[in-house]
Amino acid sequence: ADIVEQADSSKDTGVGYVEDMSDSNGHVQLWSNTSSDAARWPVGWQGQSVIDAVGFFSSGGCYGGPPCPTNTNSYHVVSSSNGSRTATVCETPTTQSQGSNDYYNLMGNPVTAGTACMENDQQQTSSFPNYTYNWTTTLEAVAWNGAEHDFASASSTTTGDPLPLGNCYLSPDGSRAICEQQTSNALVVVTSSGSQNNLGRRYNPLGWIDSTHLLVEVDSGHLAVLDPDSASVTTIAMTGADQMTMPATLPAQL
Repeated sequence: ADIVEQADSSKDTGVGYVEDMSDSNGHVQLWSNTSSDAARWPVGWQGQSVIDAVGFFSSGGCYGGPPCPTNTNSYHVVSSSNGSRTATVCETPTTQSQGSNDYYNLMGNPVTAGTACMENDQQQTSSFPNYTYNWTTTLEAVAWNGAEHDFASASSTTTGDPLPLGNCYLSPDGSRAICEQQTSNALVVVTSSGSQNNLGRRYNPLGWIDSTHLLVEVDSGHLAVLDPDSASVTTIAMTGADQMTMPATLPAQL
């Protein structure tokens, strides 16, 4: 006989809390969720607040390990003293106004300055029978207090992505982001003032080591440290480099 296992997300539960390490005092429950809201996990501290990833679990996690950052839909910033949420970062609104569709895509790793986020805003500009829309895509840096800063934005009246950037990673100091140009897959540096510099190198970004160096995947056998200011690289031979992920930098204080 065959044994069939089927996941039922409606029965999922998840509880998060902080507690003193020396004794059982100081127990504070941060969340207790069920169903699709149960998939939450802490990714770091920001002062006395916990950065709480909200998303879904992949089957088997990251190559058999813990949940992948790419499975994160948004972040909640939660007070460790009372469990209250102090900020919501890169989360699609649960309600939309008529004729509007505004949604967010979280990108890259969480860093000290916050995280990269792509906002996609569709606004209906005319009604039946000749529907027309205005599409605006904006690359943002979202800080841990929820404040959004626009790096680059583009609009179009036709379908498709008017801002051809993806797979973006915010630098730890928040001054710039590294992205992939969606047509050529070349790396592009986007600054907080909106300037863009195409490096002409087709690497897969994995994350920032510090505010001036990146870890990238070159091919299946090599990683590299990339200096985005000079576009110079230092390669590192690594078996299975195309299977590597970079969940965070150390020290991990956000």
